[in-house]
Amino acid sequence: MAAADSSADALRSRLRHRDAVADLGQRALESSDLDGTLADAAAVVTETLEIDACSVLELYPDGDAAVLRAGVGWERGAVGSTTVATDPESWAGAPLESPEPIVMAGGGRDGGAEIAPLADAECPRRLGVAIGDPAEPWGVLVGHATAAREFGDHEIDFLADTAALLESAVENERELAESNRTLQRLYAITADDERTFDETVDDLLALGRERLGLEGGFLARIDEAADRFEVTHASGGTDGLRPGTVSSLSNAYCERTIESEDLLAFTDSPLEHGIGEDAYEEWELESYLGGRVIVDGDTYGTLCFEDESARSRPFTPAERSFVELATQWVSDELERRAYRRDLAESEHRYRTLVEHFPNGMVALFDGELEYTLAGGEILEEIDLSVSEFVGQTVRERYEGETRETFETNFQAALEGDHRSFEFSLHGREWTAHAVPIEDEGGEVFAGMVMVQDVTEAKAKQRQLRERESRLERFKEYTDDVIDAIDDVFYVLDETGDLTRWNETLTEVTGYTDAEVASMHSLEFFGDEDATDIAAAIEEAFETGRTRAEATVRTKDGTEIPYEFVASALENPDGEPVVTGIGRDVTDQREYQRTLEGLVDDLEESNRRLEQFAYAASHDLQEPLRMVSSYLTLVERRYGDELDADGEEFIEFAVDGAIRMQEMIDGLLRYSRVDTQGDPFRTVDVDAVVADVLADLEVRIDETDAEIAVESLPRVDGDPGQLRQLFQNLLDNAITYSGDGTPRISVFAEKDETRWMVSVRDRGIGIEPGDTDRIFQVFDRLHSHEEYDGTGIGLALCQRIVERHDGEITVESEPGEGTTFSVALPTAPETDAESATEPETDADANGPTDE
Repeated sequence: MAAADSSADALRSRLRHRDAVADLGQRALESSDLDGTLADAAAVVTETLEIDACSVLELYPDGDAAVLRAGVGWERGAVGSTTVATDPESWAGAPLESPEPIVMAGGGRDGGAEIAPLADAECPRRLGVAIGDPAEPWGVLVGHATAAREFGDHEIDFLADTAALLESAVENERELAESNRTLQRLYAITADDERTFDETVDDLLALGRERLGLEGGFLARIDEAADRFEVTHASGGTDGLRPGTVSSLSNAYCERTIESEDLLAFTDSPLEHGIGEDAYEEWELESYLGGRVIVDGDTYGTLCFEDESARSRPFTPAERSFVELATQWVSDELERRAYRRDLAESEHRYRTLVEHFPNGMVALFDGELEYTLAGGEILEEIDLSVSEFVGQTVRERYEGETRETFETNFQAALEGDHRSFEFSLHGREWTAHAVPIEDEGGEVFAGMVMVQDVTEAKAKQRQLRERESRLERFKEYTDDVIDAIDDVFYVLDETGDLTRWNETLTEVTGYTDAEVASMHSLEFFGDEDATDIAAAIEEAFETGRTRAEATVRTKDGTEIPYEFVASALENPDGEPVVTGIGRDVTDQREYQRTLEGLVDDLEESNRRLEQFAYAASHDLQEPLRMVSSYLTLVERRYGDELDADGEEFIEFAVDGAIRMQEMIDGLLRYSRVDTQGDPFRTVDVDAVVADVLADLEVRIDETDAEIAVESLPRVDGDPGQLRQLFQNLLDNAITYSGDGTPRISVFAEKDETRWMVSVRDRGIGIEPGDTDRIFQVFDRLHSHEEYDGTGIGLALCQRIVERHDGEITVESEPGEGTTFSVALPTAPETDAESATEPETDADANGPTDE
C-alpha cells in the first residue's frame, strides 16, 4: 500500500513538474522580457522543488565569474550586482563542468557567496545545471536547499528542462538583439541617400554575409526566356560568382530559387532540396539562402547568400527575415529607379509637350476643375499669361455654353473617360482633347486637356469640301461629256483592267456596267486581236502612246472593226494608266475601199491622159513640122518675090510653129512627172546645181549674170527631175532680171525634217495678186514680145515638188526681186555618204519660163 502511495506521489510530482515547465514556457513565449522570464524561472524552481532559494547566473565573457541575473532567497539588491566565482570547486562553477545536472553537498565556502542565506554551511544540498551549449554555456541554474535532502530523478529532469527553456529564451534574446542590430545597420545602409544603388547593394551583401556567417552573397539578373543568369553584384564568395559572371539559368541554383514561393534555404545536402546535379557540380555550394527579386510583378533576378561549407545550424526566422527584407528592398528600389526613370522621361515629355505644343496649349486640372499647370505657344498669341490662367476654375474662366462644354467634358475625364470636343473662343475655332491622369494604383486624380487652334484648318476644310463639291460636279460634268461622245472612251490600269468607261462601250458591246467591271479588256477581242491589243497596251505604258486596229466582239457575237488610239498618263493617285478613244471604222473602211477604187480609176485616167498627151503631141508635131517645112520652102523659093510684109508674115508663122512645138514638148514633160520619173535616191543638190550652171553657161556669159551658190544639202529625190526643177528656177531668175545685171543666190536652210532650198533674184518681181497664177499651165504674166516662154515652166516645177511630198512657195516685191523656196525631204542618214550624181534627162534641156 505504501509503495502504491509512493508511486502515485511520484506521478503527481512529475505531472506537476511538467505543468510547471509548460506554464513557464508559455509565459516565456508571450513575453519578450528575458529578465522577467529568468525571474519567473527562479520562482518556479523554488516553488516546484520546494527548496529555499534559486540562482540564475550569467557568465562574464572571460568565464571566471558570473553575475546574478535572477534569484529567490537573495537579499534585496543582490540581483544584478552580485558576482559569484565560477571555479570548478564552487557551487556556481561545478555545473559548468558537467553536461548533466549535478547534486552538490554543502561543505567548504570556497568560491561561494558570502551573502546569507546562501552560505555553504546553511545549504547542505544544491542542484545545479549549465544553461546553454556545454562548450559555450551562457550561465548556470542552481537550486539551494537549506535542509539536507535528496533530489529525485524527476526533480533533476525538471531542472534540466527548465534550463533548456532558459537556453531557448536566452538564444531568442540574443537573436532578437542581433536582429535589431542588423536591422538598424540595414536601415542605415538603405536610408543613406549619399550611397549609389551599386554601393548600397554591395554594403547590403556584406552585411548579409556577416549576419548569416556565410562566405558570399550576390545579386543576379535572370532572363528565363534566354536561359541566362548573370551576376551583377557580389561580395566575398567563390571566384566563379563575380560581377559579370554569365551562366545558363538551367545550370544555376537560382533556377530553383525563382521556382520557390518562399526563400530557398538549406544548410547541407543541396541535392535533397531540388538542386540539380549539374548545378551542384559546377558551383559546389553546400549552404544557401536566397529569394526572388520581383520588379513590377515580373521576375528580375535573385538575391542570394552562399557557402561552400555546410552550416552547423539551420537558418533562424530572424535570418530569413533579414534576407526577405533585403530582397524586398532591392525589388522596391529597382521599381523606384524604373519609376523615377519613367517619371523623369514622362515629365520631360510633358514639359516638352507643354512648352512646344504646336498651335495650341496643354493644361492640367484638378478635381475642382481648377487649372494647376498650363503652357503652349498659343498663349502669347491670344495675350494670355500662364500666371493669370493657372489657379482659375472653369466656372471662373468661361461663360455660357463654353463653360457648360468644358465642365461636362472635364468632369467626364475625371471619371475616366477620354473626350474630344470643339468650341469657339477669342474669335477662333478650337479642338480639345480631355483625358484622365491616373496614379500608380489606377486611380484618377487629375485631368489633362490639349487644345489646338483649328481656325485655319477649319477654313481649309471648308475650302476642301467646296473644292471636293466642285470636283464632284466637274466629274459629273465630265461623265456627261464622256458619255455624250459617240466613240468609246476607256481608262486601263497596268493590269489591263478597265477602271473607267463611257456609256458608248456598254451600248456598243451590249454588256452592262457590272459585266464590264468584271471583265478584262482583252475579253472584248478574239484571240489574234487580243494579242495585238495586249502588245499595244504594253507599248502605251512604255512609250507614252499607241495606235491599233482590232475587231470588237459584242455580247451577241457581232464583230465591229475599231481603231484605238491611247496615251499614258497618271491618275490622281499617281498611278500610271492608259486612256484613249476607240472609234468604229466600219464607214471609214467602206470609204477607204471606195477611195481606193477612185484612186485606181484616177490612175487609169492618168495613164489614158498620158497616152492621149503623148499621142496628141506626136500627132501635132507632124503637121507642125510640115507647116514649118513648107514655110521655109516658100521663103527660099519665093523670097525674092515677097515684099517686106510677106517676109514678116512668114517669120510670124515660123515663130508660132516653133512656140507651138515648145508648148507641146512642155505639156508632154508635165504629164510624165508622176509616171515617167526615176526612183528616189540620195541626191547631192550641190552637184545638181553645178550641172545646171554648166548647161546655162552661154546665157550666163551673155547676160554677165552673177550667181552665188552656198553649201547645199543632200536630199531624197529623183535626180533628173530635180535638175529640171533648178534649171527652170535659175533660167527664170536670169530671164526676169530686168535691165540690170542678173544677181542670183542659191542657199538652203534646215526645217525640222526637210530642207528649204531657195533661189533668190533681184529682178522685176511679181505683183502680190499674181503669185498664184504663175503656177497655172500656160498662164503668162507677160507677152511674148516682152519675154520669151511657154507658160508651163513653173507649173512643171510645182508638179515635180509635189511628187517629192514637198511644196514650192514664192516671196516677191515688184521691182525688188523674187525668192522661190522648195521644201525637199532630207536624205536618209544611211545614204548620206553615197549621194548619186544627177543623171541627164533628155527632157531637162528645153527652155521654160513663167
